[in-house]
Amino acid sequence: MIENSILGITDAMFILLTVLTILFIFYKKGSLIYLSFICAALAAFTRYEGLLLIIPLIISYLLRNKQILEDISSESFV
Repeated sequence: MIENSILGITDAMFILLTVLTILFIFYKKGSLIYLSFICAALAAFTRYEGLLLIIPLIISYLLRNKQILEDISSESFV
């Protein structure tokens, strides 16, 4: 761990933020999903592969909140 901080390697922080993102997605509390968005954004800032976390995160958020998904689909057909 000390070697990673001396060399400036971002692997440990990226893995931590990715695991926290996945962990917060599966919590039953709705307010913790916002923390998963924050962790995904920080993971995207850490490494560009973090951008791949954002798309499944948005899809899972929309599937969890089906009312938002229905509002989006009804407005797109008007």
